[in-house]
Amino acid sequence: MNPVPRQDIVEMARLLRKADELTAVLLLEAWGNKQRLIGGRNELVRRMEQSHAEA
Repeated sequence: MNPVPRQDIVEMARLLRKADELTAVLLLEAWGNKQRLIGGRNELVRRMEQSHAEA
């Protein structure tokens, strides 16, 4: 079995780090979107409850 050249190992490590960073960014964006949706839903529920209480 031929050993993997050091430069190839370095390049693979660099690509993995870049992929990990991209994954982290995508997960944070998805989490932020979910939090905004939850906040919007909670505000809608609050307004509906307030409207019903006033009626």
